[in-house]
Amino acid sequence: MRIKDEAKVTAISQAVFQITKQEGLNNASISKIAKLAGVSPATVYIYYQDKSDMLSKIYLTSKRIDG
Repeated sequence: MRIKDEAKVTAISQAVFQITKQEGLNNASISKIAKLAGVSPATVYIYYQDKSDMLSKIYLTSKRIDG
């Protein structure tokens, strides 16, 4: 199992927020998110099983941070 690169996780999270804000959830594809985050789509799949898993985990993480 690979060790998470927190910089990549942060970049992916920021890309998710930016794309969903601009284009909505339905248009937030893994490839668009990866491109904006500066990683490959394969890298996204290292951290998340699929789009649904990614969105759920990022949402839950943001809720914990925001309190």
